[in-house]
Amino acid sequence: MLTEMQVKNAKPEEKIYRLKDEAGLYLEVRTTGKKVWRMRYWIAGRERVLTFGDYPLFSLREARDRRDIARRIIADGGDPADKWAEERAAVKAAEEAAKDTFEAVALEWLAMRQSENLSDRYKHKTEWRLRKYILPSIGKLRFSEVSALDLLGMCKALEARGLVETEHRLVGICSQIFRYGIIWQKRTDDPTYSLRGALMSPSVRHFSSIQDKSLLGEFYDAIESYTGSEVMKAALRFLVLNFPRPGELRHAEWSEFDFEVNMWSISAEKMKMKRPHVVPLGSHSLALLEALRPLTGHGRYVFPSPRSRAGSVPLSDIALNVAMRAMGYEQEEVSAHGFRHTASTMLNESRLWSPDAIERQLAHVDSNKVRETYNAAEYLDERKRMKQWWEDFVVGQAAAARMRANERRERIV
Repeated sequence: MLTEMQVKNAKPEEKIYRLKDEAGLYLEVRTTGKKVWRMRYWIAGRERVLTFGDYPLFSLREARDRRDIARRIIADGGDPADKWAEERAAVKAAEEAAKDTFEAVALEWLAMRQSENLSDRYKHKTEWRLRKYILPSIGKLRFSEVSALDLLGMCKALEARGLVETEHRLVGICSQIFRYGIIWQKRTDDPTYSLRGALMSPSVRHFSSIQDKSLLGEFYDAIESYTGSEVMKAALRFLVLNFPRPGELRHAEWSEFDFEVNMWSISAEKMKMKRPHVVPLGSHSLALLEALRPLTGHGRYVFPSPRSRAGSVPLSDIALNVAMRAMGYEQEEVSAHGFRHTASTMLNESRLWSPDAIERQLAHVDSNKVRETYNAAEYLDERKRMKQWWEDFVVGQAAAARMRANERRERIV
């Protein structure tokens, strides 16, 4: 019977030799110094040898445990070699099957999307939706066998919770995953197409926006009474005067502003359509930035988070809307994104500016790349004049709103 010390001190010799334990277990010491646990046993009068593993990966005690398991299998009339071969085959089959699940393919697709030039917000939301809703429902199904009925079950559960818009977003994500799988020959069809007409239609929602010029003036004038920080006041004014997407405003950096040509240049990475965009700055925007520079000019962001003294963290994605709620404006009345709609409507209604120039100012990209490049140069001068007109218009409406408010107070007195 072996001891742990004997096993540990066994040295290689010119030939392979064995150190016997008991009940058929022995340690095979090879000329290379490798030590292997093996067991001799007999089935129907024929000698067989079973290999357990290497020492010290398996200790003497662990080798004996395996030997005892093998002896019980033999006592029950089985062959441990066949039994363990079956188990290994089952494990391998399970591992192979796991590679073919919807979850495995979805995570491959997700890794590909994460490497693409997409916004961090989009990547985060896509992964969150995938892990929150899709994988718990169909993740363990074989990718090639996921059916329209499987997807319909997931969707109807969401409809029951009132998540109709989410349901349609998830179907879109699934469709991308299935098309990815088709390319890699993991299946031949996209079952999401069979869901057309079987799902509830989401209600169309638009960002709340101001569509009356007098109300626009009242809002801009009300910013002065906002009790929050001067940085937030400036951000709200800048939002109205320049109507960028909220994310573009929040991530605006001082290095992007050229005050010699009065232009704000936004890189492609920050734009929704992943193409660079320039915003001409009117006199009111320039004055606003000049007043703001002593407060945030030492940091990276023009409108930093109040929690970031160094100015290295931008405003949160809800900060602008929270400020509007604090001003007394409800969600149904106005939203940060809604000022793009406000500006578009009023600029078009003025009939002073070409629709193409307005679209360029909104960073709505022409699908024709040649025309897009041409328009970018052709309309820049018009956009500069238009931006100054718009800023004067907003400030003028605010002055008129203030005058009306003063007249009301005088009548009350």
